Amino acid sequence: MTNSKTCTGFTTPVARRILLLGTLLLAAAASAETNSEQLRERLQQLIPGYTPDQIRPSPSPGLYEVLYGADIFYITGDGKHLITDGNLIDVDSRVNLTEISRAEIRVRLLDAYGTDKMLVFPATVSRRHSLVVVTDIDCPYCQKFHEHIEELNNAGIEVRYLLYPRAGEGSESYRKSVSVWCSNDPLDALTRAKRRESISPKTCANPVLEHMNLVERINIRSTPSIFLSDGSLIRGYRPPAEILALLGD
Repeated sequence: MTNSKTCTGFTTPVARRILLLGTLLLAAAASAETNSEQLRERLQQLIPGYTPDQIRPSPSPGLYEVLYGADIFYITGDGKHLITDGNLIDVDSRVNLTEISRAEIRVRLLDAYGTDKMLVFPATVSRRHSLVVVTDIDCPYCQKFHEHIEELNNAGIEVRYLLYPRAGEGSESYRKSVSVWCSNDPLDALTRAKRRESISPKTCANPVLEHMNLVERINIRSTPSIFLSDGSLIRGYRPPAEILALLGD
């Protein structure tokens, strides 16, 4: 009789814990369903005309997985932040919070490296801005960017180059980069190389590998990549007018 009451009446400590756990699990499931519906409404406000296929709790507490077909991103339970492609987005302001952190890291790394071992084309008037540009001598869009170097310098913009031969160490592009650095006039040699003129092969102690390692540490693999002084990244070629607009000029 006692045993029967113990099993059906949940009077033992273990039984009471099982009952409590079951109650908590039911409450959590109900809360997840409520949150999913609230998040669905939130997402439909943010992305009108698109309905997520599924919203479900992720393995991380407080974070929900959102599926649009094969596209997956994450949203916090309060609907304030999105995580997509490794980026944390503030939903209301549409600000990429991860990119702000990346920009801070870029500034720190570039400042720590300094300009002594960069190829610097100085502003020809009072300097108002500086750009750090990741360049590959044989990249057509890098060559196109360099066509405007005088225009940029005359607008008060200093251009600091990091050499990044994408074909890797030992490639023809790498050897050209070393030859440029080791030339008597590296700036002139770079300009001629970007015009596809031949330059004399030279070797010397050079920072080309350092440039490549720094660029990869900043997690850049494409050229041209342009860093503003606040660490903001501009990917790819932009004409001078567009660069000036981004700089606020």
